[in-house]
Amino acid sequence: MSLNRIRFHHPVEPVELALLQRVFDRACLTRKLCKRSLEAESMAVLLVDLFAHGVRQEHHLAVMVGNRPLSAASRMAQ
Repeated sequence: MSLNRIRFHHPVEPVELALLQRVFDRACLTRKLCKRSLEAESMAVLLVDLFAHGVRQEHHLAVMVGNRPLSAASRMAQ
């Protein structure tokens, strides 16, 4: 799913954007992902999609994004 397909019912507020950025940054650091990698991009799309569908607690987002398995390409690069 691309970010173009995700629809919000209201604009994302700066505090919400900061929350998404924290979760993304922490997940990339924990999983040792380059923030510009395809795996990180996929994780960002999932994170925004979860948020758009009502998952708003930072801990819940972190758990849901952090539990995704690494793709084969990402594992080979490590």
